[in-house]
Amino acid sequence: MEINQIMKAMKALSNPNPFQLIMEIAKNTQQSAYEDENCFIIDIMSKLNIGAPTVSHHLKE
Repeated sequence: MEINQIMKAMKALSNPNPFQLIMEIAKNTQQSAYEDENCFIIDIMSKLNIGAPTVSHHLKE
């Protein structure tokens, strides 16, 4: 991985919203591997109380 990619990832994760979003996706992905469930963004939006445009922006980063 290049230094620029690492720096970009670190910058994105320094903000609470993208960090919480990534952590929820990781948690749901790990659980779904064992419980045969899916990770739905709408569930994460409800849990973190953030809107679709914010989620879209942070996922793009």
